[in-house]
Amino acid sequence: MLFTEKKAKLALKKVFGYDEFRPGQLEAIMDLSSGKDVQVIFPTSHGKSICYQIPAICSKGTALVVSPLISLMKDQVDALLEKGVDAAFLNSTLSPKRQTEVMDMLKNDELKILYITPERFKSSSFKTTLIDSNISIFAVDECHAISAWGHDFRPDYRRLGSVKEALDVPTIALTATATTVVQDDIETQLKMQNVSKYIHGFDRPNLEYSIELFSDQFLKETAIKKHIIKIAKEGGDPAIFYCGTRKQTDRIVQIVKSIKGLKIPSIAKYHGAMKDKDREKVQGDFMSGKTPWIAATNAFGMGIDKANVRNIIHVSVPGSVEAWYQEVGRAGRDGKDSRCNLFYCQRDLGLQWFFINIANPSKYVFENVWDLLWSYGDSVVQMTQKKFYDDYKIRCGSSDSSGCISTAVRVLKKSGAIDPNSSRGQMVLMDYPNRRPVELYLDFDKLEEKEKMDRDRFGRMLNFINGYGSIRNRVLRYFGESTNE
Repeated sequence: MLFTEKKAKLALKKVFGYDEFRPGQLEAIMDLSSGKDVQVIFPTSHGKSICYQIPAICSKGTALVVSPLISLMKDQVDALLEKGVDAAFLNSTLSPKRQTEVMDMLKNDELKILYITPERFKSSSFKTTLIDSNISIFAVDECHAISAWGHDFRPDYRRLGSVKEALDVPTIALTATATTVVQDDIETQLKMQNVSKYIHGFDRPNLEYSIELFSDQFLKETAIKKHIIKIAKEGGDPAIFYCGTRKQTDRIVQIVKSIKGLKIPSIAKYHGAMKDKDREKVQGDFMSGKTPWIAATNAFGMGIDKANVRNIIHVSVPGSVEAWYQEVGRAGRDGKDSRCNLFYCQRDLGLQWFFINIANPSKYVFENVWDLLWSYGDSVVQMTQKKFYDDYKIRCGSSDSSGCISTAVRVLKKSGAIDPNSSRGQMVLMDYPNRRPVELYLDFDKLEEKEKMDRDRFGRMLNFINGYGSIRNRVLRYFGESTNE
């Protein structure tokens, strides 16, 4: 036994100020203490981090926490330091000097918790240092990213299974969204043994769910406008409008600003094409309350922890149940009643199938892109994306979308066919002048499998929005928590 239940409860009170654990937390903590591997599936705000922070505080050595969320690491570490917990992080934002300092702290056993990104394990010397250090537990946050069946697969996570074996310490895998298929794959990929699994908190009683289908776009927008007026009349509480495209964010802002005769809260748009400083300002204004309403693509929300969001409005169908649940989970974190509405029409479904097609170019597209790149007769292909697309259409006589071609180029960069560090407007062929077939860089069977999984995920979303029973019970069934039906 690494520590006792009494010690865990004392740490909860002394460090975090809580009198009691939430359902599932103490059980997961004590299983980890007894040497078991643990999988925790708790929704956002249910307290996943407590499940590794308490064991880290109560054990000798350093808890190693893998997380892909660089933007949140500093906040997590700062919060722990304020509570008197020795914590640090290692990621690409740190100077070489600071990285060395953190590694020295690890070697000298001066840390209770160290946050790292999965990319760190590309370094064999880093792995050697870990093995030589006093690691107490191994925690993998956002663990759904290790599964190709998950909604946010990240190849760098695939190294973690061998790391887990090398460290040979109790392991805890945590996520807010994982179907039973993903849960099983997480255990396999992380090489977990004797696993205890805890699924709690998916029932959010304070959230009121609604899904409405309309026969056309006009009727959908009419209903959205009525809903906006209702929110405004009730006081204009904070709201996030999740949109499928940048153009849709413009349209929602336009609808809001067209309403006259009412006191309408200010609204701003947010999407990935905006400059960093503009996105930061919009996010800051939303968090402070200066701009209560946001019309955003799914680029908005990661790391957003605003307690009093009262309305989540989806004006298009998300690509997966996991994405939808993650986004509605940003409502009512203070426990007060909040609404989550989804408005859609058949046209929205076509948009998601379009996105899936763009994200999964055919073998024919990859071959055409590869042929075009080599036709320029130089190791460095320098031109705008539009010029490359125009050349593609002329050479291939094809109607393939520019988005599909851009995806093909990104995949070729990831595969090492094109230098991933190519400057903007450049594509550097890695093996020039020795041309190799594109099949030597890409595994087309795996690419086909990825496309099938993308289509299956959206198929499950369609089953969800058209499913039987209450939306609340559909959520619980989907994530494997018991229902009253």
